[in-house]
Amino acid sequence: MQSKLLTRDPIKVVASYEAAKGVLALMVAVAVVIWRNALPEVIQSLIFYLRHLFGSLIATQLDYWGDKVEAAAHYGSWAALALFCYSLLRFLEAYGLFRSRSWAYWFSLLGYGLFLPLEMYKLIQNLDSLMHWLVVIINLLVIWVMYQQMRRKGLLNK
Repeated sequence: MQSKLLTRDPIKVVASYEAAKGVLALMVAVAVVIWRNALPEVIQSLIFYLRHLFGSLIATQLDYWGDKVEAAAHYGSWAALALFCYSLLRFLEAYGLFRSRSWAYWFSLLGYGLFLPLEMYKLIQNLDSLMHWLVVIINLLVIWVMYQQMRRKGLLNK
């Protein structure tokens, strides 16, 4: 049995995904500001715990994101500002999609479409990376959902 949310309005799923990315970015921005000096140790402890929990299944992804967060801690306020701006964009997109605004459909389609070649390039470089596979699959799904919804709304020529 399919979920009513997925069958009735897949845009709400995409909007929720965008809002979740905004929340995550905002949490990392706050962590960078609050724990800037201790962040490398906090990240290493978290990675150690997650490696113990998941084993080597996501080891590559943990190292990748651990390096990114440690670099963000190095740049401190600038990284926090960039993450805050990113979260605002994600919240704006989520709001527009929840309200079924035409600009939000275009914003989402163009945003995902612009980054898809970069994500495909990263995937080709590292075919065994679960994270890159998931990102590409999610991007393709979002582009497909946006395209279908935009056609239904008459935003694209048939």
